[in-house]
Amino acid sequence: MCNGLTLWKQPYPPMSGTRQAVASHTRKKDQTMIHRKQFIIAAFALLVTSVIAYGQANPKAQQRREAMNEAVKAIGLGQDQVAKIREIRRERPPEGTQGRARREWREGITAKLMAVLNAEQKAKLEEVKAAGADSKAFEGAALLGLAQRPRQNQ
Repeated sequence: MCNGLTLWKQPYPPMSGTRQAVASHTRKKDQTMIHRKQFIIAAFALLVTSVIAYGQANPKAQQRREAMNEAVKAIGLGQDQVAKIREIRRERPPEGTQGRARREWREGITAKLMAVLNAEQKAKLEEVKAAGADSKAFEGAALLGLAQRPRQNQ
C-alpha cells in the first residue's frame, strides 16, 4: 500500500501453513491423476499399435493369404464364387456329430463346394491337386476346402 491506495491485489489471500500444505497436496494429487491418465492412454496406444503390427507382419497369415490368392488364380475363381465358398466353409456340424454322421456332413459340404465350380474350374482344380501338396496353389485350395491335405503319419 502506498498512501492508503492498493496498487496490487493478490488474487487469493495469503495462505497459512496448513492451507498451503493442503493446496500443495491437492496439486500433487492432480498431477498424479494426470500422469495416470497419460500412462493409460500410452498403454492403450501401444496395445492398438502392436495388434495392428502383428496382423500385418504375421508371416503365417501372409503365407495363407498368398496361397489362397494363388489357388484363386490357378482355378480361375470369381469374387462371387470365393464369397460363396467362404459362406459354405463357415457352416459348422450339428453339436455332438461324430463318426459316420460327421463324415456324411463333411461329404455334403464338399458337394456344396464342388457345386460352386463349373466344369472348367473342376478340371483346373484336378490339375492343382495333381501338382502335389507342395505347391502354393494346392495349399490355397486346401484352405478353401477344395482339396484335402494328405495325412501325415505320426
